[in-house]
Amino acid sequence: MLDPANHYFAVFAAGALAGYVCVGPDARVAGEQADEEVDDIGWGFRPDLTGRGMAIRWLPVVLGLLGEVLPARTQRVVIAAWNERSQAAARRLGFDAPVPLTNDAGEWVVLTRARPTNA
Repeated sequence: MLDPANHYFAVFAAGALAGYVCVGPDARVAGEQADEEVDDIGWGFRPDLTGRGMAIRWLPVVLGLLGEVLPARTQRVVIAAWNERSQAAARRLGFDAPVPLTNDAGEWVVLTRARPTNA
């Protein structure tokens, strides 16, 4: 995660690490195919900070910044099937059209959205 080539970005709140965002291959799970028309984006948030609405405040900003530097018109996230809270947050951000994905690590939901035109 510390190597810049791995495309991880830290998110800080009140001077402490609150979460991360990753893009590209690091955001994909096993069995998910790369697609040059799609930007893969992943995120994680400290468990003790979940359920407070913080991700909904910082994710639009982060996704907007990524939209300015990533080329694809579609953004894609993969979320564990059991993680309903994260799926709900992704839907509030405009990700939809869930597609199930199963691999050796478990069951996932793949969600996509069109990159906002102002990004």
